[in-house]
Amino acid sequence: MHSTRKRYTWITWLPLIGMVISAFVITAPLAYWIRMWGLAFALYFGFKWAVLYEWSGESGRISRYDWIRFFFFWPGMEIEEFLGAKGKAIHAKPGEWIAAILKTILGGILVWLVTPELEDSHARAWTGMIGLILMLHFGSFHLLSHLASFWKKGGSHHEVPSPKQKPERILE
Repeated sequence: MHSTRKRYTWITWLPLIGMVISAFVITAPLAYWIRMWGLAFALYFGFKWAVLYEWSGESGRISRYDWIRFFFFWPGMEIEEFLGAKGKAIHAKPGEWIAAILKTILGGILVWLVTPELEDSHARAWTGMIGLILMLHFGSFHLLSHLASFWKKGGSHHEVPSPKQKPERILE
């Protein structure tokens, strides 16, 4: 069993390495901030691939539908959290949806309306950064996690065993 697992290791990490190299090559002639975002996206989706590929190989119990939802719509890297405790769907309360929408809107207002009106470059930089963090990290990612849980199909989620629960994995 150990040799089979080792055979797939390069498939786990090759897309991550390829995405990072591609981000550097594609963004080389562009501004440094664009290169930074390209690298950030490459690392994010490269690690998403690694998590999904390893999980799929260990448990074999994730559907294509869940694979796509986790890869594109779930902002986190913890697949057990995404699938929910013992396969139960995670549902957001209406207040959580409203909070996520308001944080996204507030961040957008700071980035596109307040920041351009400021005279001081430091104030513009800080306001823009706070707005971007509110809009992306606390707003859009929050919305994506609620959308991913909202799209869970009823009855399609099984109790997925955690790799931590497999005693034979410890011996590998």
